[in-house]
Amino acid sequence: MKSKEVLLETDRRGIKNLYNILLQNRNIKESCYEDTAKLINEKKFNQIIIFTGFPKNNTFETDGPLGAFVLAEAFVSKLNMKNIVFLLPSTLLDMISDIIREILPDIKLFSADKFPIDVDLSVNTLGISIEFPGINRVGIAHHMNGDAIKSDYRPVTDFWRRINLQNKNSVTIGIGDGGNEMGLGRYENEIRALIPLANVCTCPCHNGIASNVLADRALLATTSNWGAYALSSLFEHNFSYDQHFTYLKMLNKKGIVDGVTKKCTPTVDNIDPVIEKKIIKKIFLKCID
Repeated sequence: MKSKEVLLETDRRGIKNLYNILLQNRNIKESCYEDTAKLINEKKFNQIIIFTGFPKNNTFETDGPLGAFVLAEAFVSKLNMKNIVFLLPSTLLDMISDIIREILPDIKLFSADKFPIDVDLSVNTLGISIEFPGINRVGIAHHMNGDAIKSDYRPVTDFWRRINLQNKNSVTIGIGDGGNEMGLGRYENEIRALIPLANVCTCPCHNGIASNVLADRALLATTSNWGAYALSSLFEHNFSYDQHFTYLKMLNKKGIVDGVTKKCTPTVDNIDPVIEKKIIKKIFLKCID
């Protein structure tokens, strides 16, 4: 992954150290993004299910939905994929469904906390989690500060796991930036050793924030949006900071906030917009190759 200097720039959570350890132990390849894009191109999935939406106070983070929008745009415009599903927490779905319809009019929308849903997992399916809570080994999802998330993510986790169980050709991919996201359980041991509060959290469960939810592939970045942007760029999808900023303002109008500052500003994880603009430009200038 030539992108290490780009996608892991400004890392403040230990993800860059995690990546380096995984690289040394050969648990991840430098070409992990390229290999994942190649897999998606070759598999010819019948449907794609994208999970996103990380809660923050009484709303949700700007990290995640943006990446979902852009990656779905790439699937539609560059890979001609028709059957795409978004699975979001019902509160977030109510908040931004009109935005999704405006950007991606043919996307199917379902709530991530109301099951069963009308999605057939017997077909060849690609499941992608972009900044979506991953439960720990005792079934509780957490914020990075060690606090438990009040919502029960076990039903949606069961649905995620059934993607692989119901069709041997289906694939799951987790994109995350902190180790507490769905899919990053693939690196749980390393996350517990390196990420603050991953092994012992501040909530009564005391089992850490580390996700226990596996994926066939897990991709790391300073923000999950950047990870999704990077993957979309490998399908020759183009996206600019101006578009990113426009989408952020649309989310802000619905009450979606920066996940670090908890303020309704057009930022992601309190990253300086000047830096964000530079990173997005590098990603879509084919920095990852």
